[in-house]
Amino acid sequence: MLMTEEYAQTSPFVLPYWRWEAAQKLSRAPSLVRQSTDPLLRDAAIYVRTKDRKRFPLIHSAREIFESDEIQRTELEARILAGQNNETVGAKCELCPQQVAVYHDLFLSVRGRLKTDWVLTRTVGPSRMSWFQNNEFRQFWAFMALSGGPLVVDELKRGFQSLKISDVPLRLSLYLSDDCEIAKPLQAHIAVSTIPTCESTWLWLFESYAKLNELGKISDRATFNEMQDQMYDEAIDLARRVHAGQVSMNPVNREAGTPCQIPKVDARAMVDSLIGLAK
Repeated sequence: MLMTEEYAQTSPFVLPYWRWEAAQKLSRAPSLVRQSTDPLLRDAAIYVRTKDRKRFPLIHSAREIFESDEIQRTELEARILAGQNNETVGAKCELCPQQVAVYHDLFLSVRGRLKTDWVLTRTVGPSRMSWFQNNEFRQFWAFMALSGGPLVVDELKRGFQSLKISDVPLRLSLYLSDDCEIAKPLQAHIAVSTIPTCESTWLWLFESYAKLNELGKISDRATFNEMQDQMYDEAIDLARRVHAGQVSMNPVNREAGTPCQIPKVDARAMVDSLIGLAK
């Protein structure tokens, strides 16, 4: 069966780059290419078989961005997920609108399903249920684009550009640097999102949740801001130590056969609450 746009828009099993996968399969069966009613799919299949970059410059450019998996791909995908149109995304990413359109249709075909769990699952992955690994840079941008929109993407870009770095692995810990010019709440958000629940962090999570409850009871604005900034600083400091390897990642310790002595507090709920504070 030839993959179609209609099927892809309703199936929970397809990937955002279903058209690129289909093109690779079609490239091995030239007789089937002519049966496809999808012009881009046909062109992509011919490109895969011939590697003719001059005939298909937009497809070649999209493929290079996708396979490089660098900051340009991260921003391009985040802006599509944030709901921006081809013209706006192109202007922000220094691409023409046609390049954005081809990239979307080949590698991130999500616009018809942006308000679905499918998009969250396929672009962010399981980290949305726990914490982000340091190397899940693109996935974190995707999550923030879906939850915060274009303004958050702009701030993530501003923070990254303030570091004035190039040719380094994309890591979320870059945002925790003193040299990073990024809004303090968002920096704390990144910190909290990358702190795992383990023997060395669960007590901090529990205490932070208790502080958060106290924070909601404070009416004096100056006191509120002071306590909030303190919580931001504590989260950022702990995340820095986690990424520097100064915090043990061992699971919570207890003797075999004995119940866990951790207070019965949902650690994920704590993190969600802190993230809500950092927004």
